Amino acid sequence: MAPPAEAAAATAAPSPSPSPSPAAAAAAAARPAAALPPLPEDPGHRAHGAVEFLAVSLFFALAARWLYTRHTRPARRSTAAYVPYNERYEERDDVAAVACAHPRLPALSNVRGARVPGGGLRPADTSTALVLGALASGPWKRDVWAVTQKARVTTNRFDVDAFLSVWAVVNRAQALAHDGVLRHAARIGAFKEAFLVPDLITSRGGEDGISFVREATTALKLVCWIVSLERRLFPSPYEPIDRDAKMAWFLSRFGRVLTEPESVWVDWQEEYSAVVAGYDQLAGAGCRAEAFPEVGLAVMEAPAPLHSVALASHAAGADVLLCLFEGRRYELVCRPTQAYVYAGRPVFPRLDMAPLAALLDRLERGMPQGVSWVADRFTEDQPLLRLEARREPLTKAQRCGHPTDRPFYSSSIPPAALAAVVRSYLAFGLAAAPAPRRGGFGWAELLEVHRRIPWESWAQGVLQQYDSGQLTPRDGARGAARRQDAVPSGKRTPPTASQSPARGGAPAAPAAATAIELVTAASLPAELKPAAAAGAAAAAAMGIVALLSPRKQPQGQGQQAQGQGLPPLPGGLLRVASGPMTPLSPASWSGSFSGSFSGRGARHGPPAANTALYAGAASGSFSLPHSSVFAPRPLPAAGPAGPPPPQFSQPSALLTPADAQSIAAALPPLHRFAPWRLVYSSSRDGTSLHTLLRKAAGAAPTLLIVRDCEGGLFGAYAAEAWHVAPRFYGTGETFVFSLAPHRAVWPWVQAKGLPNDFFQFVGQDGLGVGGSGHWAIFLDDDLLHGSSGECATFASPPLGGAEDFDVWGVELWALH
Repeated sequence: MAPPAEAAAATAAPSPSPSPSPAAAAAAAARPAAALPPLPEDPGHRAHGAVEFLAVSLFFALAARWLYTRHTRPARRSTAAYVPYNERYEERDDVAAVACAHPRLPALSNVRGARVPGGGLRPADTSTALVLGALASGPWKRDVWAVTQKARVTTNRFDVDAFLSVWAVVNRAQALAHDGVLRHAARIGAFKEAFLVPDLITSRGGEDGISFVREATTALKLVCWIVSLERRLFPSPYEPIDRDAKMAWFLSRFGRVLTEPESVWVDWQEEYSAVVAGYDQLAGAGCRAEAFPEVGLAVMEAPAPLHSVALASHAAGADVLLCLFEGRRYELVCRPTQAYVYAGRPVFPRLDMAPLAALLDRLERGMPQGVSWVADRFTEDQPLLRLEARREPLTKAQRCGHPTDRPFYSSSIPPAALAAVVRSYLAFGLAAAPAPRRGGFGWAELLEVHRRIPWESWAQGVLQQYDSGQLTPRDGARGAARRQDAVPSGKRTPPTASQSPARGGAPAAPAAATAIELVTAASLPAELKPAAAAGAAAAAAMGIVALLSPRKQPQGQGQQAQGQGLPPLPGGLLRVASGPMTPLSPASWSGSFSGSFSGRGARHGPPAANTALYAGAASGSFSLPHSSVFAPRPLPAAGPAGPPPPQFSQPSALLTPADAQSIAAALPPLHRFAPWRLVYSSSRDGTSLHTLLRKAAGAAPTLLIVRDCEGGLFGAYAAEAWHVAPRFYGTGETFVFSLAPHRAVWPWVQAKGLPNDFFQFVGQDGLGVGGSGHWAIFLDDDLLHGSSGECATFASPPLGGAEDFDVWGVELWALH
């Protein structure tokens, strides 16, 4: 008997399995093995593979594109040579055409009919802008790049835009470095539009790549230099006969003038001064500007003819400009927006002015023998309509120059009647014309439109109204419209047209002024009535009431018109009615002004529209510097070490002799020992900005002293005489100072890369010093309220006892 352990082991041990037979082993080998369970699928595996595939495909596509471009693009050139124009040039001649419509070559040109290369070139208003865009495009835009890489360049004319286009191709690197100034100079040369005020820079400066008024004034100086020397040195200005000689002379000198325009100040200052003076005159009293955007018309009234750049800059956004000068001297100008491919905004179709000239001749009474209304062909770049002596036609230089260069004859037609006739002419013609469009219209299309307009029906209606005296406005119906100047203002909201204007400002517009009622006569062809009705709807927004009606009106309409003081319609086309007129304001033109400076969000600083401009970026990236580099200088203490107390013309109500001695020590050396003459004192002369400006006329330099009701005593040194202007002025000698609650001087901060030259400003709403970020000092037009904030012009904090303050007293001292 086995032991228990052995028995347990024997029981636990398995019995040996029998060996399988050969047949069973073969059958087991033939059976398929059991499949393993599937692994769980990675959800990102498939997406990762797709990304890899796309990355590899993109790499090979870019490599193929690079190889293709490398072997097919023209060699990169840094310069080119100007060659005379020849219509026989072909593409194999390695010549680039600019600012012209060459019959065989693609051209970088805004001239109508030019074959501009495709390939994504951004549309532009001038040929220079197209050239600069092509130079900056790079080899990826092969067709455009190929034109800019030619060894030679040519054009068939000499003007500012054509010259700058050629110069940019010849001097490619320098041109790209001054892109914005060159673009704006070309705009001034081609369209006479200079963005001379911050509002225009804010709203339209981006079209030319400029951000500051200084860039616009630099562009204006360059244009004035070119046109002044062209008139002075060459016998045929505005003519192509000596084009090559002009190109050779200016090409060799323009590079230095571009970088140092002040070095040739003597050459451009007379023309530049005429532009700026005319622009400022139009913004002041005695002039009036009105906009009628629904027909693309601007009306300018001035005592005497002004520079064309000054006039057109105020009419930026209009296609037709009517100038009314004293003595019934008139001129109607079709601006060159239709002559070129103008891409910046929709352009109204240009109307032939011959029917208008014929009608005005019929309206004239007692004109001298041989004097009549003359209209240029409407296919000219800038056709004119004016009274001329047929035996003494204008020369090409006079016609392409400025109103100041042209003789004028007085008309017998009153200004209001002429403006009414011009508006009716535009409204009637545009009712049957296509809607405004970017790039303008082809000449063939416009000729077809003109053939369909029944001008004689319109003329008969106007003659009836004129003969009956209905085109002469009633007494008091027309007044000088209050103009909203495109200049910065202070913290106060400007009065509306129905409110009283600020003291010293222009009179407010009356509630009603002359408007025009256009009635489509029964003789209008049936196919034109839908177009006339569409034009009527657009005209209604500007005070022109257009009615589609037969000659005989229903009784109810006639009685209604008589009840409103208007005569019943005799079946004509024009009637002077009472309705609102649209003053030309920064907001009048679509695409021209973004709005006036009436949005005064910051009570103690320039409006929001200017803050971004002055600060250098709309995002407010430029802030007031507070580092020790811009720390204020301490105001020198009075004592024997400094200059003696200044000699007063009469005692000051605000300053002690010690205060005056401290200020004198901070003055420029030339004026430290000068006597002080009290020009204005609020305690003596009353509180009025108008009085201050009248008494301070021509006085410079001056010291402005302000004491507020919180105990602050502060002021500013101003190098130029105070006067109303639509822009800042002054020099870098300007500084601000404080005597209480702290004593310090803050000189001008010349920030690198930022034209921080906002020194003095006077508008209808107040007087200001500094303008970058906030005003350093601002006083309203009553000199009763003011403000002072952090100003980046001087890196100064609020100078007084509070940012917004009531004024205790103001003094202005002249240093002589």
